[in-house]
Amino acid sequence: VRRALEHGAAVIVEKPMCTTLKDADEFVALGEHSGHRVLYADNVLHAPVMREFLRRVPTIGPVRDLEVRAIHPAPSWRTPLDPTWGGGALLDLGVQALALAVSAAAPAVPRSIEARVGRSGAGSDGVDDHAEMVVTFTDGLRARVVASYRANGVSQWDAQAAGEHGVGHHTHQPHVATPEDEADVPPHHLVGQGSGRRRIVGPDARTRPAEHA
Repeated sequence: VRRALEHGAAVIVEKPMCTTLKDADEFVALGEHSGHRVLYADNVLHAPVMREFLRRVPTIGPVRDLEVRAIHPAPSWRTPLDPTWGGGALLDLGVQALALAVSAAAPAVPRSIEARVGRSGAGSDGVDDHAEMVVTFTDGLRARVVASYRANGVSQWDAQAAGEHGVGHHTHQPHVATPEDEADVPPHHLVGQGSGRRRIVGPDARTRPAEHA
């Protein structure tokens, strides 16, 4: 990232952009100096169901309550609690959940953030496997964000926003079947809004009640 910015290129970075606040400040300063942007792009944030959720949030009026959860078993392709990776659940899953919370709360921007992190099990080396955050935005909204490896084998990626005119609920990894053939519904065909209902959008799909995940 540093070399690209120093040579005058705009840079898009997947998560994590870096592992220290010092490096983050340096990347931003280099981008401003070169006149090019350094952007953080998260694949989960731009998933179709995520984009649909964010498109619908403004329709419920000013957001008064917001909660985002990214709870997922620790990755098997690396040692998740190895400190050389720069962090645990907060760095790995938390950035994705925070990106969604910040996007859903826009145009307000974060004013402060509080976090409580925990670790369990042998060999953690001080790296967190669970984190709970409260993000306070400039409009007074206090959003709760959870990032955790304590999933007990079941992933839970969801978000709920409540406003003056309704509630929007989104599940990134749903397990929903159509009433006709009990086939799984592709995640990008599932959006949530309202209380206790999901709407399946796509060819030949029907609206039906469903429980929140």
